[in-house]
Amino acid sequence: MYCRKCGKELQEGARFCPSCGAEVAPAAQGSQPAGGVARTPLPAVGGARFASFGVIALIVGGIIAVVVAFVIFASGGASLSGTYTTSDGSFLVTKIEFSPDGTFRAWDYYEDWDEEPDEHGTYHGSGDSYTLEFDNLIMKWCTLEARVTSDSSMLIEVIPGTGGYVWTGATAYFYK
Repeated sequence: MYCRKCGKELQEGARFCPSCGAEVAPAAQGSQPAGGVARTPLPAVGGARFASFGVIALIVGGIIAVVVAFVIFASGGASLSGTYTTSDGSFLVTKIEFSPDGTFRAWDYYEDWDEEPDEHGTYHGSGDSYTLEFDNLIMKWCTLEARVTSDSSMLIEVIPGTGGYVWTGATAYFYK
């Protein structure tokens, strides 16, 4: 027979486990229940180490869940996607294409929309507020703040980066 707490093998007739000190239950001593069939508990595999493994597995699973959630939220959930345009020709960009991977491409007011744009970068945020940061040298001086106003529109404002510029504080509505 075995201890039900730590899984250590017990001597016949023992009242307490010599390893962990737990009291040995009568069922573990081979007594027969009312039905006449003796029930002996199965030995614990690995004893206390097996119980510790379960706790460790639970902790590791929790950590993995937190990391996955953090990655999703840190990337802004990558919820922006699609192409937005503005008819405001005085704004610094007139078309922005968002990819679900957190990147964007932007066309200047003077570029042909059929051509590859010069401006590109990454965006992050969640819900209705996003920050667009340019990767290239031409637009590195500023950051765009985008506030989603509906399923098909957003308001974008120019925030100065390393220095002020003529478009600082400028805003424009963009539509899908």
